[in-house]
Amino acid sequence: ELTRQLGVLNELRERFSRIGLDDRSRRFNTELIEALELARLLDLSHAVVLAALERNESRGAHQRLDAPQTDAAWQVHTLVRATAAGHPVVTTREAALISSARVRSER
Repeated sequence: ELTRQLGVLNELRERFSRIGLDDRSRRFNTELIEALELARLLDLSHAVVLAALERNESRGAHQRLDAPQTDAAWQVHTLVRATAAGHPVVTTREAALISSARVRSER
């Protein structure tokens, strides 16, 4: 399912690369703003799907039918960044876990 969504996003990003803007004004150019917003939404969606494909667990809002609930091996932060050439890179780093008892005592 996620792999299929990645294909859909790649198709949308390819279609977006061919859009043209009719409004050439320098002030209050809502067409340009909407195009920029769409570009960022496509980037963000791509990052979310790539990160989800990397994770092999279900936790919080990230639910996978093919993966177990919280896996201790995946208690990490998943980071997605773009290289200078614009290619996405997914990495992880250790998450600092805080017990709920400690959080309650600090309130």
